[in-house]
Amino acid sequence: MDTDIKAMADAVREARTRIREDALPRARARRDDVPEGDEAALLGALAALVDTVAELAGTIHMRMTGPDTRTAYWRADQRLRAQAENLREDERKVAAKAEESARQKEARQKGKEASQKTP
Repeated sequence: MDTDIKAMADAVREARTRIREDALPRARARRDDVPEGDEAALLGALAALVDTVAELAGTIHMRMTGPDTRTAYWRADQRLRAQAENLREDERKVAAKAEESARQKEARQKGKEASQKTP
């Protein structure tokens, strides 16, 4: 196997292994709710990971000798980039909702404090 291709495949496998060994057990073990302000963080990380894999597929596709293989890598790049953008859009929506929720909670708290001060 070409040493560059082997290194790329090994790097992708290593990322997969780290996710399976570090992230998945934590996701499976915890049952408590994620704080609303933290919900967007993982979506952003997933988007970045998918975007990086897309970049790899897009960068390497022209080195492929078979036209079908070249097309497969190009399609992978396009599809993965689209999914990364979907994740980023969801991240923005979730973050905006959390910010709005935090503002409403703060306004309620201020209203409560103001009503307690009024005789």
